[in-house]
Amino acid sequence: MTPPDGGRFLVGEIRLRVEGKGTGPFSATLALNGTPLTFTSGAQNTTTTDGITTAGFGGFNLRGYSIATPGTYTLTATFTDATGTSAATSQIQVFDMHGNRKPRRTSLFASVTAWASRTPPRRVSSNTA
Repeated sequence: MTPPDGGRFLVGEIRLRVEGKGTGPFSATLALNGTPLTFTSGAQNTTTTDGITTAGFGGFNLRGYSIATPGTYTLTATFTDATGTSAATSQIQVFDMHGNRKPRRTSLFASVTAWASRTPPRRVSSNTA
């Protein structure tokens, strides 16, 4: 299942995928906090692929899905083939970067080395939200 357990995302659109290898026909389910979600690609109970995976794999995608509220969410997926059903659970965190946080100053150190010359590390500063 993609995203993996512990994934961190900003509020907005995310892509979800359930994939498995086995013997068709393939089917899958996906739920967010117990609420079933509908895949946007990948035909249920067939041996055809979703156009991304190769033969012998079943893939199911949910594109254009948006989570608008920050928090911790649980994704639960099942994948079924001719040999049985497997289940996976993934907990993800969704953050809002435009909340009531004060801007903080951060620094990034970059080192540039060229073949003909060597340049010492440079300090680059920026304000981030």
